[in-house]
Amino acid sequence: MAAKKEVVVSKDKAALGAAVAEYVAGCADVALAERGRFVVAVSGGSMPALLASVELRERMKGKWKNVHFVFVDERWVATTDDDSNERALRKALLECDDVDVDDENVHGISFTTTSSSGGGGGSG
Repeated sequence: MAAKKEVVVSKDKAALGAAVAEYVAGCADVALAERGRFVVAVSGGSMPALLASVELRERMKGKWKNVHFVFVDERWVATTDDDSNERALRKALLECDDVDVDDENVHGISFTTTSSSGGGGGSG
Protein backbone atom coordinates (compact mmCIF):
# COMPACT_ATOMS: atom_id res chain seq x y z
CA MET A 1 0.00 0.00 0.00
CA ALA A 2 1.49 3.33 -1.00
CA ALA A 3 1.47 5.88 1.80
CA LYS A 4 -1.23 8.49 1.45
CA LYS A 5 -0.25 12.03 2.21
CA GLU A 6 -3.14 13.80 3.83
CA VAL A 7 -3.92 15.79 6.91
CA VAL A 8 -6.96 14.71 8.90
CA VAL A 9 -8.56 17.21 11.24
CA SER A 10 -10.96 15.78 13.79
CA LYS A 11 -13.51 17.66 15.86
CA ASP A 12 -12.55 15.85 19.09
CA LYS A 13 -10.59 12.92 20.54
CA ALA A 14 -13.41 10.45 19.88
CA ALA A 15 -13.51 11.36 16.19
CA LEU A 16 -9.71 11.21 16.01
CA GLY A 17 -9.74 7.78 17.67
CA ALA A 18 -12.28 6.53 15.13
CA ALA A 19 -10.21 7.92 12.24
CA VAL A 20 -7.03 6.32 13.59
CA ALA A 21 -8.84 3.00 14.05
CA GLU A 22 -10.17 3.07 10.49
CA TYR A 23 -6.79 3.96 9.00
CA VAL A 24 -4.69 1.52 11.04
CA ALA A 25 -7.12 -1.37 10.59
CA GLY A 26 -7.28 -0.72 6.84
CA CYS A 27 -3.48 -0.69 6.57
CA ALA A 28 -3.32 -3.86 8.69
CA ASP A 29 -5.79 -5.65 6.42
CA VAL A 30 -3.69 -4.87 3.36
CA ALA A 31 -0.35 -5.75 5.01
CA LEU A 32 -1.68 -8.99 6.47
CA ALA A 33 -3.14 -10.04 3.12
CA GLU A 34 0.05 -9.18 1.22
CA ARG A 35 2.78 -10.14 3.72
CA GLY A 36 1.16 -11.96 6.61
CA ARG A 37 2.32 -9.36 9.16
CA PHE A 38 1.74 -5.74 10.02
CA VAL A 39 4.33 -3.46 11.63
CA VAL A 40 3.20 -0.40 13.59
CA ALA A 41 5.75 2.33 14.31
CA VAL A 42 4.59 3.94 17.55
CA SER A 43 5.43 7.45 18.69
CA GLY A 44 4.68 8.76 22.15
CA GLY A 45 2.25 11.38 23.32
CA SER A 46 -1.37 10.39 22.83
CA MET A 47 -0.66 7.71 20.21
CA PRO A 48 -0.62 4.70 22.59
CA ALA A 49 -4.07 5.67 23.89
CA LEU A 50 -5.39 6.22 20.36
CA LEU A 51 -4.16 2.76 19.36
CA ALA A 52 -6.05 1.31 22.31
CA SER A 53 -9.46 2.46 21.10
CA VAL A 54 -12.30 -0.03 21.33
CA GLU A 55 -12.95 0.46 17.60
CA LEU A 56 -9.42 -0.59 16.67
CA ARG A 57 -9.35 -3.49 19.11
CA GLU A 58 -12.60 -4.82 17.65
CA ARG A 59 -11.43 -4.39 14.04
CA MET A 60 -8.16 -6.19 14.85
CA LYS A 61 -9.71 -9.17 16.70
CA GLY A 62 -7.96 -12.37 15.63
CA LYS A 63 -5.17 -10.45 13.88
CA TRP A 64 -2.99 -9.32 16.80
CA LYS A 65 -0.66 -12.36 16.64
CA ASN A 66 0.66 -11.02 13.32
CA VAL A 67 1.19 -7.43 14.47
CA HIS A 68 4.62 -6.09 15.44
CA PHE A 69 5.29 -2.83 17.29
CA VAL A 70 8.43 -0.69 17.02
CA PHE A 71 9.09 2.64 18.71
CA VAL A 72 10.18 5.72 16.81
CA ASP A 73 10.93 8.27 19.52
CA GLU A 74 11.48 6.43 22.78
CA ARG A 75 12.81 8.43 25.69
CA TRP A 76 16.11 7.57 27.38
CA VAL A 77 14.40 5.85 30.32
CA ALA A 78 13.74 2.30 31.50
CA THR A 79 10.58 0.66 30.19
CA THR A 80 9.26 0.70 33.76
CA ASP A 81 9.47 4.51 33.89
CA ASP A 82 6.25 6.53 33.59
CA ASP A 83 7.84 8.48 30.68
CA SER A 84 8.48 5.36 28.59
CA ASN A 85 6.46 5.17 25.37
CA GLU A 86 6.77 1.38 25.42
CA ARG A 87 5.30 1.30 28.92
CA ALA A 88 2.46 3.59 27.79
CA LEU A 89 1.64 1.26 24.88
CA ARG A 90 1.77 -1.81 27.10
CA LYS A 91 -0.57 -0.25 29.67
CA ALA A 92 -2.99 1.28 27.15
CA LEU A 93 -3.20 -1.52 24.59
CA LEU A 94 -1.08 -4.60 25.09
CA GLU A 95 -2.44 -5.43 28.54
CA CYS A 96 -6.05 -5.40 27.31
CA ASP A 97 -7.68 -8.82 27.57
CA ASP A 98 -8.84 -8.69 23.94
CA VAL A 99 -5.37 -7.90 22.54
CA ASP A 100 -3.20 -10.98 22.03
CA VAL A 101 0.21 -9.69 20.91
CA ASP A 102 3.19 -11.97 21.52
CA ASP A 103 5.87 -10.27 23.62
CA GLU A 104 8.46 -11.04 20.93
CA ASN A 105 6.42 -8.85 18.55
CA VAL A 106 7.12 -5.79 20.71
CA HIS A 107 10.48 -4.46 19.59
CA GLY A 108 11.57 -2.04 22.28
CA ILE A 109 14.67 0.08 22.20
CA SER A 110 17.52 -1.10 24.41
CA PHE A 111 19.60 1.73 25.79
CA THR A 112 23.20 1.15 26.77
CA THR A 113 26.01 3.46 27.80
CA THR A 114 28.74 3.33 25.17
CA SER A 115 31.52 5.20 26.95
CA SER A 116 32.82 5.71 30.46
CA SER A 117 32.91 9.50 29.98
CA GLY A 118 29.21 9.80 30.74
CA GLY A 119 28.04 10.13 27.16
CA GLY A 120 25.46 7.57 26.23
CA GLY A 121 24.32 6.09 23.01
CA GLY A 122 21.16 4.28 22.24
CA SER A 123 21.14 1.07 20.35
CA GLY A 124 18.04 -0.72 19.27
